[in-house]
Amino acid sequence: MKLGYLGDASDHWKGSLHEHLRSRARLKNLHAVGMFADGPWGLSAVEAYARLLRLPGAHAVLDANLPMPRVKGRAAYFSNVLRTVPPDADLLVDPDTGIKNGATGSTAHISVAELAALLGPTRVLMVFDESHDRRIDKSAHVRGLAAALVDLGTRVVACESGRGVTMFFISKHPTRTAQIDESLCALLGPAAKQRVTRYP
Repeated sequence: MKLGYLGDASDHWKGSLHEHLRSRARLKNLHAVGMFADGPWGLSAVEAYARLLRLPGAHAVLDANLPMPRVKGRAAYFSNVLRTVPPDADLLVDPDTGIKNGATGSTAHISVAELAALLGPTRVLMVFDESHDRRIDKSAHVRGLAAALVDLGTRVVACESGRGVTMFFISKHPTRTAQIDESLCALLGPAAKQRVTRYP
């Protein structure tokens, strides 16, 4: 996430998805990992970010005071997140660009391996992604990332927006991802057929 994009359509979409799933008890005690590529941000910006995501306040943004590191320090950054997240909390992971299927030193990306470290036995990770190469079919991009995430022993639900953005819901708990899939399909009605896919 970058401050220059605060309040854009993606932030409103993230908040809408969270509000819908929370209202149906599909997400629990959501906290955010903002991955602020130009951070740390000031308190007023973090408060606005939390409002847009429908979080209870700036305290629910776990890395608000941490600069997002490149190669050196990334393991410590994510270890700090894990130390501060409540044990019952789901996580919104919000990289500026998205997920990399391989090691990365980019402040704009999170790797599949780094996501694996944030998983627990029942936690849901809600992960923002707009990293697809426009030269590659978007569905192929989403399938490729979903396959890498499934290889972690997870179930995945991908919710694609109409402008090249995908929200991945990832969990080792199959019932939770099935419930998220069901809730998103109920929300989107006939549009769910082209927007929502469950893996495997």
